[in-house]
Amino acid sequence: MKCKFCGAEIEMDSKFCQYCGKQLSKEDAQNNLSTLMTIKDSMSITGRGTVVSGLLNKNVKVGDTVRNKRTNMSYQVYGIEINRRLMKSASQNDICGLLIMANKNDINTGDELVLVE
Repeated sequence: MKCKFCGAEIEMDSKFCQYCGKQLSKEDAQNNLSTLMTIKDSMSITGRGTVVSGLLNKNVKVGDTVRNKRTNMSYQVYGIEINRRLMKSASQNDICGLLIMANKNDINTGDELVLVE
């Protein structure tokens, strides 16, 4: 992403331009977030929500909020599963499933989730 003030390339996940020091708007800062996970698969669990799975690019924990870049919809992470074990958190490079309260029709393979701060 380029800074609207000086035109320099802004580092991912930054809220400020590292060259001119100007603060990004809230919308620009959200659009500058790097991907937490690219969804490889999803499945709906009746009464529980939707599990999305893939490789994590960042750490995540139960209670975090994620946003789908394609739909701009946000969801809270209610559960994390790694190798059939429920976890409270997962680390970068873990292959895991995230339980979110989403309609399966709102999630597509290839969608990117970002961590909302």
